[in-house]
Amino acid sequence: MNTINSNARSDNDIEPWYKQFWLWFIIFFPALSVVSGIAMIIIAVENEDSLVRDDYYKAGLAINARLALDNAAAEKNMQADLTIDPVVGEIQLILSGSIETPPKSLKLDFIHPTSQDKDFTLTLKHSRDLNYIGQLNNSIKYRWHLQLSDTDINDIDNDNATWLLKKDLRIINTEGSNEQEPPVKLTFKPLANN
Repeated sequence: MNTINSNARSDNDIEPWYKQFWLWFIIFFPALSVVSGIAMIIIAVENEDSLVRDDYYKAGLAINARLALDNAAAEKNMQADLTIDPVVGEIQLILSGSIETPPKSLKLDFIHPTSQDKDFTLTLKHSRDLNYIGQLNNSIKYRWHLQLSDTDINDIDNDNATWLLKKDLRIINTEGSNEQEPPVKLTFKPLANN
């Protein structure tokens, strides 16, 4: 006597492999990882990170040179009072310290903390005594690192710089308010004195 098991499936009742849920569930996550990895590689290759330097040795030498310039500013008791008018972009600077002859111009470097493309340098012209003036071409907002020197210190081979002053600048965004932006006032002092 032949008995038929009602719970048993015949070969014709089994679905083909490509219709199986668990197969696609198991394949999905490794495939997702491969696609995500390829996307990350494309993003990394196309978007260069400007904060990473290739010439570490040269950068280390430049740091030592900047520290020597900062120490020279401390020895000369250098100080600078900077005023920025955010409405018209006018910059006024009063320099003080043991200065034999005032430089004809000063370099003021605006260094953006995260984007090297936004960095720029202003030349402040000597007006009278130890007063210097300059003009911003565009308004600045948020946070900047400022470096003030008597020559361009970004040229590592340049030995003409005699001192360097640094200061952080934070500008509060008042767009949309009816208040007029007050002038920004900063005092540069050598890092050795801070």
